[in-house]
Amino acid sequence: MSGVEDSGNYNGSYNNNGPPRRSSRSRSPGDRGRGGSSQADNNPGNNLHVSGLSPKVDDRELEALFVKVGRVTKAQVVYDPHSREPRGFGFVTMQTPEEADAAVTALNNTEQFGKSIIVAKV
Repeated sequence: MSGVEDSGNYNGSYNNNGPPRRSSRSRSPGDRGRGGSSQADNNPGNNLHVSGLSPKVDDRELEALFVKVGRVTKAQVVYDPHSREPRGFGFVTMQTPEEADAAVTALNNTEQFGKSIIVAKV
């Protein structure tokens, strides 16, 4: 029967080891990811997105900018994986949501390192 059994199952090179995998894009906002925590559990309100960064800014300079406003847990500039050039944005995690709010108020739409930056909660 040229690769088909009587049961109707395909008997070719396809390997079916269970249900098809779902990509992370197909999940609804209410679905829980790894570790059983929802997205709201992962973002307590202290994560910031910073765009409009000068290509000369590195992690230390980004942290130094935000430490003037509050306690910084982490500051990271995003780099292109191929060219290793900065992509002009980064992320900053403040210690508390209140410090994150203060950073948005103090630094959003200000000129830093020769460029106007945008600071927003993630």
